Parts: sequence; C-alpha cells; structure tokens
Amino acid sequence: MTPAKQYCKAYHLADLRRFPGWTDRAGPDTAALADNTVVYLWDDLTVVTNPVVPDGGVLAGMIRQDSDWERFCREELEFQVPED
Repeated sequence: MTPAKQYCKAYHLADLRRFPGWTDRAGPDTAALADNTVVYLWDDLTVVTNPVVPDGGVLAGMIRQDSDWERFCREELEFQVPED
C-alpha cells in the first residue's frame, strides 16, 4: 500500500523546467502547457497538474530514487514539508 500524500506546494512549471533532467510526460493534455502553468509538487516529489484528483495529470515521476531531483527540489525550489 502506497503511503498517502500529505502536502503539496504550487510552482510555475517554468521553475521545475529549470531542472536539467526535466521532461514533461508526453500526453495530449500536457504537451502544450505554458511555462506559467501552475503545477503542484507533492511530498513524494511527484508533480501533478491537479492536486485534488488522485494522480491528477502526473507530469513527472522522479520520486526519491533520483537524488539530483530531490536535491533540486530542496535546494533550488526550497521545497520542504512544514512541521505543523
């Protein structure tokens, strides 16, 4: 069973596209997303276009197995789950 996601934070897609390994997941509804599109980074470091729908419009599946992605999220995006 996958643990429930607890927290997400909104970013402009342009910010995430700064990651050197970034690729938008291919799909008819994601191919034309503009840089100013708001996307959501979850606590498991997946990126979605809709935080309400489970796995709603997943753009990136670079989860913790990729230390470069995790480092980018923590250091460049300053992403962290609040303690409260």
